[in-house]
Amino acid sequence: MLAYQTMRISELAKRTGVGIGMIRYYEKHGILTPAERRVEDGYRFFTETHVRELEYIKAMQGLGFTVEEMKPLKALEGRSGPETSASKRVLLKKRLDAVEQQIACLEGIRTELRKQIEQL
Repeated sequence: MLAYQTMRISELAKRTGVGIGMIRYYEKHGILTPAERRVEDGYRFFTETHVRELEYIKAMQGLGFTVEEMKPLKALEGRSGPETSASKRVLLKKRLDAVEQQIACLEGIRTELRKQIEQL
């Protein structure tokens, strides 16, 4: 028997608000640690580590990261030191640059809409 608390995928989905299909998708694409299988019943089991990973994934999605953009961040997980910090900084800066471009585009749209409204 396992010495730590485990759960099936349905409970993980319930606890995190992430659908079962998405959990499988994240596993398949390497941003969620694959679940292990219990020898006695063949079910896959998940742990609190998976809960934390899914919370992190949701937070990164909230910042606009795609699954592909999260992969390099996942690869740096658990590492520390100046090189790791520099690598993370580059990845985060790249996302920030993309957000700033989106903001500039939206500001242009806002300006154009205001002009059209004023012409009415």
